[in-house]
Amino acid sequence: AIFGSICVVEPNAIIFGSNDKFARMINLESGSLIWETCLDSTIVSTPTIVNGDLAVFASTRGSVFWIELKSGRIISKVLLEGEIFSSPESIDSATSDIVIGCRDNCVY
Repeated sequence: AIFGSICVVEPNAIIFGSNDKFARMINLESGSLIWETCLDSTIVSTPTIVNGDLAVFASTRGSVFWIELKSGRIISKVLLEGEIFSSPESIDSATSDIVIGCRDNCVY
């Protein structure tokens, strides 16, 4: 099941997370899977695009992942102190900086 919203990456592609722990990119024209990457727990939030070439996904375990859009490869990961049900938001589209709320009652 998909709980978060999709994020349009290009005119013909979307990314999204699901409760099976996978982050995915789908080609809208063909419906084919471009890539899928298994994260550490369920994804209920909506991903965001940063720096033009990275997607940021958050898992309910409290992890934030920076994933390369072209390949689906995890570039970086940060584990926060609580669960995450909120969506990451880009602070500056030219950088990979984000802001996100966590169930430890903090905003990062």
